[in-house]
Amino acid sequence: MIKSIFKRIWNQRRGNAWIFSELLIVFVLLWYATDFLFVYAQSASEPKGYSTEHVYHVSISANPNLTPKTMNDDSLEALWIEPYNEVIRRIGSYPGVEAVCYYFGTESYTEGAMYQGYMSDSAHVTSANIRYVSSDYYKVFRVNMLQGGFTDWNFNEKPQPAVLTIDLADSLFSEKSKLGKHFSDYYVPTKHYKVVGIAQRSKQDEYSKYDKFIYVPLEEYMIQYNVPWTAVRVRAEDDHHFAETFMRQMRKQLQVGPYYLFNVQSYDDSKQIYDASKGTSNYIKSCSALVLFFIINIFLGVMGTFWFRTQSRYSEIGLRMALGSTKRELRRLMISEGVTLLSLAAIPAILICMNIAHADLTVNKLMDFTVLRFFICTIITYLLMVIMVVTGIWYPAKIASSILPVDALRNE
Repeated sequence: MIKSIFKRIWNQRRGNAWIFSELLIVFVLLWYATDFLFVYAQSASEPKGYSTEHVYHVSISANPNLTPKTMNDDSLEALWIEPYNEVIRRIGSYPGVEAVCYYFGTESYTEGAMYQGYMSDSAHVTSANIRYVSSDYYKVFRVNMLQGGFTDWNFNEKPQPAVLTIDLADSLFSEKSKLGKHFSDYYVPTKHYKVVGIAQRSKQDEYSKYDKFIYVPLEEYMIQYNVPWTAVRVRAEDDHHFAETFMRQMRKQLQVGPYYLFNVQSYDDSKQIYDASKGTSNYIKSCSALVLFFIINIFLGVMGTFWFRTQSRYSEIGLRMALGSTKRELRRLMISEGVTLLSLAAIPAILICMNIAHADLTVNKLMDFTVLRFFICTIITYLLMVIMVVTGIWYPAKIASSILPVDALRNE
């Protein structure tokens, strides 16, 4: 049967040439769009290493006219640090708040990143995203821990405690057990750290690659230079219009010393704004629309082509039915021809896709290009086109197989 299908395709090569070309071109374009969507879907499905669900960013600002006139420790403590701690205490006591924290450094859903170099010895130096965090940071963001945790979280400890993501720990230490290991700041070699926890791999947002992260205690002196970011986790049952209610009820309550409440925004909203600003949402929508366009285009093109071809083969269909072929066999024959023609067009199309991938013209900023990725996207593309080809052929084939043999032969 396969041999006879190839023979018929070859005998009708002039009529098949243009649909062969159409299938080839559309296969390449559909593969590219499928690869794009696959990369973004795969990246979004990967865990970030922490959770921002039911988490809100509470923006606290400070009136510069109320900052301490002197910079001695007593004035900073009384006029700057103690009022901020009171702000944190009041936020934590608000009904529905499960945990509250404050931090500096690399922030999710922003372009802002803070890097620092670290070394376990002179031969092992690596850089990582740093986050200076308070002791309850892990409660708010539910950092996914593999070993240890945020224990003895005090910047006065010598060496200071630190939580590393597993990729950073592997870069600094070759030993299997990394808890309790010591390492130093590359730029300030006298600053030493002790590994108290190993966290899962982390990334800045859903549509980014995994990167190395380190969490260390936030030192109080940092507050005098800038107000830390504040985040709260709200209990799921209390997360209803939280931002609006909190702003209305706590605006006056948080006017402590130089501090005041500026804004409250959920991290879900921050994600949407960030994706829109980077164009990610528009990219995904445009590519999805392109895939839909290809599907409709192929469906209509294939249906129209095979409808025309089927009408021109009424005599052949009538003769086959007169010789005993069933309607089911005729439909299967036509569908087999279409799928075979698609398979032939897919061979050069796959070679073109391989060259596109080799030339690094695909989206690789979120995921490295691998053989497995190419294989998955190629299979998805082929199956989509098979579905469209079969759907486009089925109805014309159904009509053609319903014709009476005598009518087909009379027309001939």
